[in-house]
Amino acid sequence: MRWGIAGHGDIVTRRALPALRALGEEPAVLWGRDAHRAARVAERYGVPRSGADPGVLLRGVDAVYVATPVAAHVPLAAAALDAGLPVLVEKPLAGGLGSPGLDSPGLGGGGLGRGGGPAWRCAGVAYYRRLAPAVRRLRAELRGWTPERVEVRFRCAFAPGPDDPMRWRTDPAVSGGGVLADAGSHRVDLLLHLFGRPLEVSARLTDRFPAGAERRADLTLRWPHGLTARCVMAWGEGAPVDRLELHGEGRTVTLDPLDEGRLAGLDVRDGGRLAGRDAGGGGQSTGVGPSGAGQPAGAGPSGAGQSPGLGPSGDGQPVGSGLSGEGPLTGLGPSGDGQPTGIGPGSDGRPTGRGPSGEGRLTGLDVRGGGRLAGLGRGEEGAPGADSGALLLPPFANPHQPLFADFAEAVGEGRAPVCPLAEGRLVDDVIVAAGRSSAAGGRPTPLRCTRP
Repeated sequence: MRWGIAGHGDIVTRRALPALRALGEEPAVLWGRDAHRAARVAERYGVPRSGADPGVLLRGVDAVYVATPVAAHVPLAAAALDAGLPVLVEKPLAGGLGSPGLDSPGLGGGGLGRGGGPAWRCAGVAYYRRLAPAVRRLRAELRGWTPERVEVRFRCAFAPGPDDPMRWRTDPAVSGGGVLADAGSHRVDLLLHLFGRPLEVSARLTDRFPAGAERRADLTLRWPHGLTARCVMAWGEGAPVDRLELHGEGRTVTLDPLDEGRLAGLDVRDGGRLAGRDAGGGGQSTGVGPSGAGQPAGAGPSGAGQSPGLGPSGDGQPVGSGLSGEGPLTGLGPSGDGQPTGIGPGSDGRPTGRGPSGEGRLTGLDVRGGGRLAGLGRGEEGAPGADSGALLLPPFANPHQPLFADFAEAVGEGRAPVCPLAEGRLVDDVIVAAGRSSAAGGRPTPLRCTRP
């Protein structure tokens, strides 16, 4: 497909463009608010057209990808959908800003991203962690086990000065919120992906930047069936933390660090050969199997079986945080234990981090050959400590590659992408409810829809 790309920051140049080209997709036009900067970036990365007129984003393309500051997400997505184009939007969709521009018939509502009908448009939000091998394996674990309590902990350093290009993230009118809308939205989305829509939210959003965005979010989500999830997320000093814990029936399952794919406490009653189990719910193995050409599944375009993945940004930005069209890339930093999670050389020739030493490398990400997304993890022979319920399923070197692959498949097949627009908006519902609860002193607040 020919893609119109809104935004020209590091998330575009270091993730989106390499991912699209590795998949054989065509970046056709680059849009940005600064026409001169958009032109420079387009020339440097071989995108044939650019401009600051939103109309240029919609002409001569088959799909649109939006990676701008959050305040521009909904207007640009609505324009693409009005033009009849599929659209993939970075996270959060709108955060605490709401999304009234997507409420008109044919744009919002349950039909978007769910297939069927002449007015349907494929629309999704870039919550790429849903495709992570460890998350898919965790979903498989939950088919036979229901936890009673979940704990999420996230902490990393983020303290931009007045002249820092990422300073906009401290202004909720531009960013849609603080740490909750930024790094927290990915983790909230995982909870919704695993357990569905919660009933209510209690939250305290504190330690705010001068512009108003919170540095710390402490919230509890409650589901109708009794499950609770306590989430504590912070931009602050101290060792990085990124942990998900599930407790129930005398068991504890952990994913720690989240972006390293290290699972512990899994059910090993099937003999302990966990890595080859169905991790995606579709009967596919998580092992890197041979493709039709005898190469590792999804081997990257380098010819060496490596993906064009991206390593740590080196700027101390939050893991998995807001992916804007401006400033340093924030979703590629060190994982919770301070180790890079990427593998293979990046498109700019820089190292992309390392995988677990001595245990093989995670190869590329072309998942469109039959949609075998689960064939991107580690094989059974690569599972450390399987007999003790521990499993390492490293993340994708460039997580936007399977994200774009899934979206392209969804467009071609007339199905929902991995995170349909309606589910991305549910994360926004949680963020809005958390803001209301915090303003009311932490009082439990029912989750409302941000749309009719």
